[in-house]
Amino acid sequence: MIFLLVLIFMREKPPTAPSSTQSSQFSDLKSEIKAVFKNKNFIILMFSFGIILGMMNAYGSIIGILTYALSYGPEATSLFGAVFIIGGIIGSAVFGILVEIKKNYRAATITICGISSIMPLALMFSFLTMNDTLVSVCCFLTGFAMIAILPVGIDFGVELTHPTPEPVSTGLLVSSGAVVGIVMTMTATESIDRKS
Repeated sequence: MIFLLVLIFMREKPPTAPSSTQSSQFSDLKSEIKAVFKNKNFIILMFSFGIILGMMNAYGSIIGILTYALSYGPEATSLFGAVFIIGGIIGSAVFGILVEIKKNYRAATITICGISSIMPLALMFSFLTMNDTLVSVCCFLTGFAMIAILPVGIDFGVELTHPTPEPVSTGLLVSSGAVVGIVMTMTATESIDRKS
């Protein structure tokens, strides 16, 4: 029944474009991507964004394996994951507001990269202490920076590549994070399995 309703009544396209990006046709996707890759600042952002997003994805994928290998219970694992996400939500709000007020994407990105470089190391050492409070604080601060790269980095990428359509720069940024995340997850999982 639902299939027939969709088949009969659903249109191929809405009568008006849902966004300005949709209303303007991509001239040629290949040329748009080439233009983006000629932008040195975007390449640097894509590299940084990819590493941070990849680490964030890897952390989300291996937190259970890591905490199990270090003899943490399931409650602690859930707590660490939740605190990481809460820190990320707060970090995204804080950095998002700062970028809107100050209009300084570069400073926000550098700050996020700095925190994201230090906190994973602190987090790894905190896991060895077996202190749930210390690990939770490190998870919060790691999430605060790592998840905040999403709104700041994507907006910055759009600004750097204007007038290229937003889906091109956003797609390249997120794809770089996915590739790095896959490599980091596989590497970390293999390392943890060897040590266990």
